[in-house]
Formats: sequence, C-alpha cells, structure tokens
Amino acid sequence: MKYCIDCGVEIEKRATRCKSCAGKQHSKLLKERVKLGIHPLQHKTKEHIEKQRNTLKKRYATGELINSMKGKKRPDNIVRNKKRNQKGANNGNWKGDKAITPLVMRIRMCWKYRQWRSDVFERDNYTCQECGQIGGKLNADHLKPFSHIIKDNNITTFEEGINCEELWNVNNGRTLCFDCHIKTNTFANNARRKI
Repeated sequence: MKYCIDCGVEIEKRATRCKSCAGKQHSKLLKERVKLGIHPLQHKTKEHIEKQRNTLKKRYATGELINSMKGKKRPDNIVRNKKRNQKGANNGNWKGDKAITPLVMRIRMCWKYRQWRSDVFERDNYTCQECGQIGGKLNADHLKPFSHIIKDNNITTFEEGINCEELWNVNNGRTLCFDCHIKTNTFANNARRKI
C-alpha cells in the first residue's frame, strides 16, 4: 500500500494523493491558470487563441484555405437535432405493427404475460424451485414451452393468443433463478440444440 503525500491516508499503488487531496490540488491548479489568463479547460492563453483565429481568417481571405460550405445552405436530407430512438410510427423504418413484430414477441410483451409472470412468482413466493434462492434475478419458466403451446393451438393472431387458456395457466409455470433457467432443456438456445 502507498500513502497520500498530503494527508497520509492509505491509497492505491498507482495514485500519489487520495481523492480529496487530488481534487483540492486540481482546483488549485485551475485557479492559477485563470490568474495567468489561461482558459481553465484549455492549455492556451486567450492571446494565443485570438492569434490562431486571426491567422485562419487571413488564410481563408487569401484563398489558401477553402471552406466548401461557405455561403451554401445545408442540404435538405441532413436534419440536425433529430430525436434519437424514435419509436413506433414516428420511426423512419416503421412498416406497421403486425408486419414486423413477431407474434410470439407481441404476446410476450403484453399485459397478460406480465400478469402471468407475477402470478407464478407470487405462488412460488419468489423462490427458485430448483436451488431455493429467494429473490434476485428470477425467471418465470413454462413447463410446456411457450412456442409449443402456440404451435399446438394453431395461434396465428394476437387475439387468439390472448384468449388461449393454456398460455396463461399458472400451473404450467415455475419460478427459476437465471442460472437454473439456463440449465433447462427448454431455455432458448438449449431447445434449438436438442431438436
């Protein structure tokens, strides 16, 4: 272990000061830079920045440097400050709800599926049925796989999925922790490998 050179507190081997002393030292350096006329976030004086600005203006005026966008409008296809992560019909890639989102995912994201999960968790008292872990990262596992139920009942629409009693039967579910759920034969990739 090393000790802070200012206050003597134990610190990591890589550092020379503890965090509080390093912060004080940093603020002291920033204050000194401001007194000298240096911008606190730059390593240049205000005079140096102004000199660079004037040099660039002269080079543009003589034609040594060319700004290709000078005097032109921004093209219409470039939109600035567009919201990121636009969802649903506002997204440019939107092709309609039923055209893109697979049926199974729509059913898994609906309110009835969330209700089924919470019912299974409450019935099992938020305890993994394999290892006995209480709480943590829990999954609600279908004993008869979700995809098999959809195939067996010939579910082709969202409404048919909502009305299917077998999908929402609490006795077809069990609570598992994530580690135990991975070990089951019906977990995502494990099911594909077995077939």
